[in-house]
Parts: sequence; structure tokens; C-alpha cells
Amino acid sequence: MKIYTDFFEKKGIVSGQILITAKDFEDRDNKENLLNAFDTLFDIGVVPIINENDAVAVDEIKFGDNDMIAANVASMLNVRHLFLITGVEGVYDKNPNKYDDAKVIRNYHDYVNKEIKFEGKTSHGTGGMESKVNAAILATEVGTDVNIMGVEEIAEILKIIEGNVEVGTYFKGLENTITEEGVFPDVAICL
Repeated sequence: MKIYTDFFEKKGIVSGQILITAKDFEDRDNKENLLNAFDTLFDIGVVPIINENDAVAVDEIKFGDNDMIAANVASMLNVRHLFLITGVEGVYDKNPNKYDDAKVIRNYHDYVNKEIKFEGKTSHGTGGMESKVNAAILATEVGTDVNIMGVEEIAEILKIIEGNVEVGTYFKGLENTITEEGVFPDVAICL
């Protein structure tokens, strides 16, 4: 958490942590309170840093990784574009550590790419690429566009939003599912 607050502080941006559990999305009152918290933070110019509340999350209903948290928050807030940041360039057609001819899939389509086999998890995360893909698919169901991309490409985010550059793997959100009412930020980023 300190890494993020220090980063934003250097840019003159105030940030605040929101701890959530899967139950916050299932319980109507909890979800409304969570929406109000985001609304208030955005109104006063605070960037929310979201994390799972491990102290109270029960194993049976834990998210288990930040990718699914990001997808659920992006879906709840009707975010237009979600960026899932990883240690590799994007989603590959096969394991790039085993196959020299592995290529990044620039445009992911579940019906075309469903045969991809995912192997293992990242060295610091709990989800791995399969979790990122599943989170991206979840977010696209409510109309959110998603990019899974390498950390080195973060500087390209504005160009990606403007459609001026292809970076990582792009998942197109389903059409006509985001309404203007209830739209919060245009972008969410999960590291």
C-alpha cells in the first residue's frame, strides 16, 4: 500500500485504500455502501487503491487475486476501460518460456482463443494469466474494454484509450451495456 501512496503523493495526488470482500458485491447494503464510498472519493479527488480485506475474508468466498477484484469493481462502477498489468507483454498463443514462436494475441476472442492452455501462476501473484483472462472476460460482459499488458507499457495507456497504439492483448467490451447513468471513472488499472 505504501508504494502506491508514495507514488501518488509524489504526483500531488491523494489516495486512499478501500478494503473489500466478495460479500461486498453480494449483499445489497454492502454494495450500496461501497458505491457511496467510491462516489465520495471521486468527488473529493481521491484515487482509491483497492485490495481484498484478508483479515475478514472467509476462504470459501475469497476473491483470491486482484484480477477478479478489479473486474468486479470495474463492472460495478461501469468503467469504460480496465487495464490488467502483468510481467509479460500480454496473452500468448502458447507458453513463451517453452516455445520460441509464441506470439502475443492482440485481440482476444473467447470463442476463438478458448483452446489456449495456461500454465502456472506469476512469481508474486496468486492468479496468473488464466485469472487475468477470466477477469477480462467478466469485465467485457458489462461493456468494459480490457487490456492485459506488460508493466513496461504503462506509459502507453492514454494512447491505447485514444486507439492510437496496440499494446498487450485487447478484449472488446460487449456493445450497449454501459449507460451514462452511474458511470464513474473512464479507466481502472490493476497492478
